[in-house]
Amino acid sequence: MIMRKRCPAGLANSAIRLSGSVTATSAMESKTVHDLDRPVGMSGIALAGEAGLSQWEAVIRSVYGPSIVEMARPGDFSGLYRQTAGSLVSTIAGNVARVRTDGSIGQWGDGQSVFVVIAQEGEARMRQDGASLLLRPGDVTIADPHRCSDYGFSGHFSHLSVIVPRSLLALHPEGPDAAVLWHCPSQSRFAKAMASLSRLIAEEEDGASSLSSEVLGLHSALIDLLAGGLAASGRPTAAGPLGPRAEHAFRRAVRAIDEHLHDPGLSSAKVAGLLGMSLRTLHRLFQQQELTVTGHILARRLDHCYRQLQSQHHRDRTITDIAFDCGFSDLSHFSRSFRRRFGVAPGAVRSRPRAAAPGT
Repeated sequence: MIMRKRCPAGLANSAIRLSGSVTATSAMESKTVHDLDRPVGMSGIALAGEAGLSQWEAVIRSVYGPSIVEMARPGDFSGLYRQTAGSLVSTIAGNVARVRTDGSIGQWGDGQSVFVVIAQEGEARMRQDGASLLLRPGDVTIADPHRCSDYGFSGHFSHLSVIVPRSLLALHPEGPDAAVLWHCPSQSRFAKAMASLSRLIAEEEDGASSLSSEVLGLHSALIDLLAGGLAASGRPTAAGPLGPRAEHAFRRAVRAIDEHLHDPGLSSAKVAGLLGMSLRTLHRLFQQQELTVTGHILARRLDHCYRQLQSQHHRDRTITDIAFDCGFSDLSHFSRSFRRRFGVAPGAVRSRPRAAAPGT
């Protein structure tokens, strides 16, 4: 298995960038969806072989931030990355085995957007913040580019991603976190309608100075449809290895961990006690998701620290305060763990410039 961790220097410099701004309006709200730098030069071009894989990786990193791509035989690579409709829509295809991102964001630094993801070909196991979902052709989900992601693929895949406002997540009955990897199966009329609208939006080619009113109308319709789907449903059971009861118990455990991250004494035993279940049952729930309880607690603490370090709302707080508030009691352990997870020191994240949120 080859794990590529760095973008070749020549390719890193070859991602040409230009800016664009699109405003999408729905009955629910009027919001600037993006004001983004976007990579160009790959529209409609199929990539193949080891050189094609390197080029594909370079663009993935420029859009989604630091990433690790795994593929056993790079010479067999075939794939595509294309943005259309003024960067509202991305088509991502390939035959890599796995892609992991650290949530630090490349193109999506303003924090105002999430993706509606429509699976077109192949199966993908998607993981974000403890949620796990098997995405099959025709399925629709929501992916948050500001969270660490782990995508595993069983063969060739093709996904369509459409940018929508992050504020939609608040419409889920269980709150914004429950909307991450919200699953709308292919048989659902909601999924069929969202897939159709997304494909119609994707037909708008790049090149025009602004999007047509027709495309903006279609995008607004997609936002309204997604809002209705989120508001009308609870969290569907992910198509993972857990049955309905175990899935519910796992979700309770994940929520309990998030609610008690500030507690430096949070442990597997304490989580089991909070849930009224045996320690053995708790460990088994996480093992079935290829996770460990202690590993998940650490990952969630680090992810919360990362987001607070990037947030303008926490600029006046010290790194020490943020670490302690997220449950760390040893700064050396925090710094080592942070660097191991994200590849940079906490101070480097705070010093990174952030794009201004739309409307500011």
